[in-house]
Amino acid sequence: MPPVYARIERNRQPLLVRYRLAKKERHPALFEGCVTNMDKAEAVMNDKEVWHRHLGSYGICHSEGKLLVIRKRGGPYTRRYDLPGGSLEPLQSLQQTVEREFIEESGIRINIKRCLGTRDYVVAWRRENFDHTHCHHIAILYEALYADGDVANSPNIDDSDGAEWIDMDKLQLEDASPLVRDAVHWIRTGHLPVEAARFDDWKFGGTSACRRH
Repeated sequence: MPPVYARIERNRQPLLVRYRLAKKERHPALFEGCVTNMDKAEAVMNDKEVWHRHLGSYGICHSEGKLLVIRKRGGPYTRRYDLPGGSLEPLQSLQQTVEREFIEESGIRINIKRCLGTRDYVVAWRRENFDHTHCHHIAILYEALYADGDVANSPNIDDSDGAEWIDMDKLQLEDASPLVRDAVHWIRTGHLPVEAARFDDWKFGGTSACRRH
């Protein structure tokens, strides 16, 4: 059984907890004096928590202190800036997904330089007629180089309300999705966090520029 994060069976003890306890019983020396991220997750999880898992690929495209973002109008990042990207379509690679999503959401064509790694976020999010309490967002991040196009021609389709180049020095934390926060961190430090990030008090954003659109 793999060490899955989400509770798979409803109304029963989470598989994650049972798996970790069994592993500790078999190999106690490995866990002596050690508090892992999974231990922290176990402490937070309860029988009322249900995760909706979403996997997508996204691009970080920046130039002269500005980051290319879209304005979200759906999902847990509603009224916040987010990175262009999204879910894979049939017969499409991760890289092709990023290239397509950039055109669809921002009107910008890019060239992929490299894959930066994978990030995952657990974000409090509820929807009417759905039983999930959180979104487990798994994001594969790529460094993207601008090729051509203008954000003025962004199509504004699906959950994107257009695109823009934002000044990273003026970006408000409450206007940024976790992906945008990590993108700015990577641009400034050259590193991405390793641990999963959890946002249990997450709310729809947009207290400044993003909300005015």
